[in-house]
Amino acid sequence: MAAGRIATAPDSPVGILNTYIDAVLKTCPLRRYKGVYSCDNVPGSLAKEEYFNIICNLDKTGEPGSHFVAIIGRPEGVLYFDPLGLSNYNEHLQRFLELASVWGDGESPEQRRQQQQQRRRRRRLFTQGEPIQHPLSPFCGYHCLLMVLYHDRDDHGIVLRGFAPTTRGCSTELHKNDAICLRYIDKFIRLYRNAVSPSSQQ
Repeated sequence: MAAGRIATAPDSPVGILNTYIDAVLKTCPLRRYKGVYSCDNVPGSLAKEEYFNIICNLDKTGEPGSHFVAIIGRPEGVLYFDPLGLSNYNEHLQRFLELASVWGDGESPEQRRQQQQQRRRRRRLFTQGEPIQHPLSPFCGYHCLLMVLYHDRDDHGIVLRGFAPTTRGCSTELHKNDAICLRYIDKFIRLYRNAVSPSSQQ
């Protein structure tokens, strides 16, 4: 893969593989990315982290793969991002989101005391309200990949603009968003690869 350039995977007409997504993201010095998982294989420990960005397939381990979603965790809330704009109906991810909404089970008594206070301010759960992906597009993995790159840092200065209207009445225009998504992925990859390796500070 050329530096600073993403190419659609060989199997792009039917979507991309989790291994391809993971390989692309691991070429960048990301701070909050935690991996790509099948829906039944997401480590519960991630839900207790202050920051986490993950991509999940709605199929279980051993199944062929159906649709990718992203989950973005921050202290103030957790975003469930489905590029088709669908609500979460997966029981495995629902349990993970419930855990993530009350993050913080520390090991020491002091950590637990502080985190009990934080639990009074539960993390809010957000969803992608409108579709950004055309229902016939196989680009769900790319749209989730972009969300992970976008939410990795708060100071990258990039604003996501130019996407076709995401109201359901304009869904015929959503196919344009695939090319826009790839352009932004290229932009983030160039930015992160050229940046100084980040410190451990979030």
